[in-house]
Amino acid sequence: MFSIKGPECSTQIESYSFFNCTSLKNITLKISCLGNSSFENCYDLTSVILSDELKQFEMRCFYNCHSLSISIQNLENITLIGESSFENCFNLQKVQMNINCPIDKNSFKNCKNLSSIELTGNISSIGISAFENCCNLKTATISDNITIIDEKAFSDCSCLETLNIPENLIKIKSHAFSNCLNLSSDLVFPKTLVEINPYSFYRCINLRSIVILSNGISIRSSSFKNCSKLNSVTYYGIDRPYYYGKPFENIATKYAFVTENYSTFCDLDIRLIGYSSPSKPFSRSMKFTKSLPFSLSEEFSHSNAFSSTDYFSLSNEFTKSSYFKPTLIFT
Repeated sequence: MFSIKGPECSTQIESYSFFNCTSLKNITLKISCLGNSSFENCYDLTSVILSDELKQFEMRCFYNCHSLSISIQNLENITLIGESSFENCFNLQKVQMNINCPIDKNSFKNCKNLSSIELTGNISSIGISAFENCCNLKTATISDNITIIDEKAFSDCSCLETLNIPENLIKIKSHAFSNCLNLSSDLVFPKTLVEINPYSFYRCINLRSIVILSNGISIRSSSFKNCSKLNSVTYYGIDRPYYYGKPFENIATKYAFVTENYSTFCDLDIRLIGYSSPSKPFSRSMKFTKSLPFSLSEEFSHSNAFSSTDYFSLSNEFTKSSYFKPTLIFT
């Protein structure tokens, strides 16, 4: 076994510098960049001390470092998370980073002991399989600047319980959260979202509630298939959503709450959220304006989608809602 301490004057570790150094145990680095495959296949590497000067993790820099049991915390202004940079780091425990770049594909794939991630900063996307099979990941807090969550980004994260949906999200790609068996947080999809792709939330068997704020969203086949406890679907868009196949096959509810009197919502029957007068449903021209008093339908107010039997006040604000603020609802 041996240890290394990076030179004070160096700015980076060159590509393949310690490739296949299977006896390396500990490293201390004060550098700004880790080159491609710089510590790849260092199977016994257990401890890494990284300085706050580090900004770039190039492709496969810690790939297959099976014994690396650290928490990556308090790193600021990261400008590169390369493909497979931490893939197969089975004992990585926690990731807390401020990142100003996309997270590349397979970056943290198969980090089987990773329990939590907190990703802030100007992150545009989470790449293909970035956190796939992080089977002990329980909480994921991700930046509201993220616009794309790519294919299988969190697939097979079977212990994932809580997740925030970014406020600026545009697309959720295929299988992004498939087989997240313990995902149980109520999901609110923002107004910016235009597309939920096939099998995005397939077999999230503890998912119970979703709220869709975007208008005319495209919901693809099997997006929520086999979410067997999903008993609340609420859609606040104006236009009927586009859908393909059966997005909601084998879920707990047979209907969705909507604002328009559609014949159906995707493959579900519909129930109205409320009325602009005791007998008049919302219409395209009047709903969700703060100047128009309206009330919830009794069915909606008694449902799992709304936590109270109370109606809207004359100022059109929720009196008791556990799900969302009025500012998210009104246009």
